[in-house]
Amino acid sequence: MKQPNFFIIGAPKCGTTALASYLSAHTDVFFSHPKEPTYFNQDFDEKPRAAHNEKEYLHLFEQADGLKMVGEGSTRYLSSNVAVKNIMKFNPQAKIIIMLRNPIDMYISLHSHCFYNLVEPEEDPEKAWRLQRERKNIQSTPRLFSMERRVCSEHNYKMFTSMFPVNKYM
Repeated sequence: MKQPNFFIIGAPKCGTTALASYLSAHTDVFFSHPKEPTYFNQDFDEKPRAAHNEKEYLHLFEQADGLKMVGEGSTRYLSSNVAVKNIMKFNPQAKIIIMLRNPIDMYISLHSHCFYNLVEPEEDPEKAWRLQRERKNIQSTPRLFSMERRVCSEHNYKMFTSMFPVNKYM
């Protein structure tokens, strides 16, 4: 059975979905469905998670037999503390594409997306940012998967780039 040999790893609202769509149009490329299985970021409480074990994860790539490039793209991997290690353990030969964007532009776009999808009740992005700390320990209010953790991902970017040798970048 085929397994992914490349990963799109990026912050949210940075074009990962568009890139996955463009790559999927190529006859030699298979991309997982869903695009973001979020399998390797086991330090996040994902609901729903597309795969809970390796067998379920590999099932996402069953239709990839015979294709040269097999990938997935979970934006939460960039802000995870364990995803890079898990990916390297799973497939040390994997290549990565890291997609980034100006953090302020990315946050505004992410906030707008969350507000539009009724995940964030606060319309003002600045106020929503300030509310994160108050909301952190309250389960009933939107936690927005810690926007601060997702937007301020320099630490994780450095972790990815230090663990993946230059020849692993696409």
